[in-house]
Amino acid sequence: MKPVEPRDLVWEKRILVISDSGPNEVDWFSDDLTKDLTERRLLVFVFSGKDLVQSNFDKEINPDSFLRLLNPNKGKLTSWALIGLDGGKKNEGHSSPNPDEIFRIIDAMPMRQSEIKRKGDGI
Repeated sequence: MKPVEPRDLVWEKRILVISDSGPNEVDWFSDDLTKDLTERRLLVFVFSGKDLVQSNFDKEINPDSFLRLLNPNKGKLTSWALIGLDGGKKNEGHSSPNPDEIFRIIDAMPMRQSEIKRKGDGI
């Protein structure tokens, strides 16, 4: 089976790619955040250099294809990039991403608003 690439997840999952996360960073995989990640259909990929060090995705991925989502800036990659269900880049940053900030960005997306509305209607 070939490794999964971001385009394989379009319309199924949102993607957060984080690069060079240090030891004092947020634990995206804590029990406190699991429900939020699941509810928002968010997969998180934490890289150190070119190595995937943590993820809530259990299949083999093509790391290079995920790292290409990060824009080079003055020789450095962005620290994080958020990809929407449609495969488009929704936001990016140069500092360590904060879960509340990422969830706010996602919750403001039109597709997420539709999900929330459908959930509220009991669908």
